[in-house]
Amino acid sequence: MRITKRNDKKYPYEIELHGRRISIPQQKEFGSYCRNHGCSVTACSIALQEIGKKQADGTVWNPSEIAKKAKKDIKGYNGSKLSIWGCKTIINKIAGKEVAFWHANDGKHDAAVRSTINKALKAGHVVLFEEKNPIHTVIILEVDEKNRWVIATNGKIVRRSQVTETRKGLHGMKGAANQKNWWNGKAHGSGYVIVKG
Repeated sequence: MRITKRNDKKYPYEIELHGRRISIPQQKEFGSYCRNHGCSVTACSIALQEIGKKQADGTVWNPSEIAKKAKKDIKGYNGSKLSIWGCKTIINKIAGKEVAFWHANDGKHDAAVRSTINKALKAGHVVLFEEKNPIHTVIILEVDEKNRWVIATNGKIVRRSQVTETRKGLHGMKGAANQKNWWNGKAHGSGYVIVKG
């Protein structure tokens, strides 16, 4: 991965990943909703760029536009934080096909979670991951040479131990039927989403 720092408040970093140039948004620069609840739609913006999905005019789907799209197209969405399941829903709606797949994280199978995520990363996919304390959505981009996960969060790129990051995972209910498109408590908003290009 090539990482470039930019003199741009909205997109302070650009990366080159899987042959694509991806702008990394700083959620705080996209209005009041994104300042308070924008981590999930920011992760969606990065995922959509990674699979090459842009708007009709060729521009990137920015976090604010994704939030507006969710309000328009997700039935019952109340404007709160988009859950990890909601990320899956809106990515698939914008992509026009099923490219995002949700996986449970109940906190009892960390090694299996790491294994599944690593297989996805090595296959050239990206992974949205829900953290706890505080609740926060990040996107895992690849595994580096030291076997750390490379993560986009808060408008920057960080590297974290796989064990450390897995321990930060938000734990909740298994089963798709228990998940919600918008924030409805941690039991209904946990897990991770693999996005396949």
